[in-house]
Amino acid sequence: MKLNKKYNDFKLIESDEPMLYDDEYQLKANPNIYIQINDDFGYIVHILNDKHTESKECGRYNTLFRAMMSAISLNKYIGGNK
Repeated sequence: MKLNKKYNDFKLIESDEPMLYDDEYQLKANPNIYIQINDDFGYIVHILNDKHTESKECGRYNTLFRAMMSAISLNKYIGGNK
């Protein structure tokens, strides 16, 4: 199934402090791109700057699948791995 393949492109990073920070899925091909799992706003795609000091929100999605497709497309757009 195609969805399972896409899940394999990401690494789940669980928060050590769930009351302060959300869990996220990090794109294996580019760790600067990740999906924040937020109970109130859904799945939010972010990209870190080169210095890893701040992130830019690149989109909010109702489903994890759509957020993953967006993160993979973003990586291709910026010239990352397939």
